[in-house]
Amino acid sequence: MTQNPFQYGAPVSGDFFTDRYREREFLISELSGIHNVVLSGQPQYGKSSLARKVMSELEHRGVVTVYVDLERAYSPMRFIEIYLAELLRAAFRQPKELRTFIQDLDPQLKQNLPFQLEKNDELILDLEENSDLEVIARSVLELAQHTAKYKKRTCVVCFDEVSQGGNLSRTLRKQLLDIANVHDQVAYLWVSLTEQTAKDQKNIVHVGLEKIEDRYMKAYIKTRFENTGFRIIESIIDEILEAANGHPHFTQMICCQLWNQGHSGKVITNKNVAQAIETILEVHSDFYSFLWSDLSLHQKNLILAICKGGGQKVFSQDFVGRYGLGSFSTVQKSLNRLLERQMLERRGDHYLLRNMFFQRWLLRRMA
Repeated sequence: MTQNPFQYGAPVSGDFFTDRYREREFLISELSGIHNVVLSGQPQYGKSSLARKVMSELEHRGVVTVYVDLERAYSPMRFIEIYLAELLRAAFRQPKELRTFIQDLDPQLKQNLPFQLEKNDELILDLEENSDLEVIARSVLELAQHTAKYKKRTCVVCFDEVSQGGNLSRTLRKQLLDIANVHDQVAYLWVSLTEQTAKDQKNIVHVGLEKIEDRYMKAYIKTRFENTGFRIIESIIDEILEAANGHPHFTQMICCQLWNQGHSGKVITNKNVAQAIETILEVHSDFYSFLWSDLSLHQKNLILAICKGGGQKVFSQDFVGRYGLGSFSTVQKSLNRLLERQMLERRGDHYLLRNMFFQRWLLRRMA
């Protein structure tokens, strides 16, 4: 059976990757030149997919590439294990070369890294209960520079989800940034870094990921449908993009559902688009109910007010009074909490829900 040509909810690669040609070439150019880059943007805009694509292309060009998913790093120990494994996997394919690399390390660095290379060529860090994990983590971070010098090749390290950072300590998260200021043979790509943190760092190129241009999304949608035997006209594609507000994640979600429900007839109509959206709301209803139930009463009232009122001038006396939101300080507190939980986003003085389907569900169920 033909595979659904649309995917969402996880990083994608290959034919599932959509455009981003200009951003991709820019990132490759900057990182190849040993320039450190921050890649930021709204959730579900494809930052991780783009980062993985860039790292894959750099690897094909002979660069030592190390990709670290910080969502998996739920502790300093876990970070050390993940980073060390990814670095050594990328740089050393032969145990003999790895042994030589470890033997040639600076004695002080080796002292901070209690390596043990077993007879079966498995490398382990023999960490004692009272080990200083901050010192060990710093030493592990130093290995990228040593690796680049040893291999005589450029090294690029990508830290994905820096703004989340698992349960890493503040000191360790700061080290991820500070290390770039002293490494001259390693380029670093930070994904999802907060803008304020990025501004505090020196010599970092900032790339803000925006929506994919409609013309590229239209071509992608049309090609993906037609390559699997579907017929779709341009006005229907326009309707899909309008329903998804041009958001790449929600566009993929609608198209995925359209493909699933229209597989027998292979013709996409206006009626199909409406049915796809209804199905999405129904399928995710339990999740939206959980999101709603997990909010405080004031947060619920504020979200509904933003859905109904458009989210502009939320601190105005008219807005606060019309929706019975109480004091301005209470509004500020709820806004901050909803922003922290990434349920809202701010554009200038305008607040809006990140999940457009959650907003549709709310307006239908709660308004």
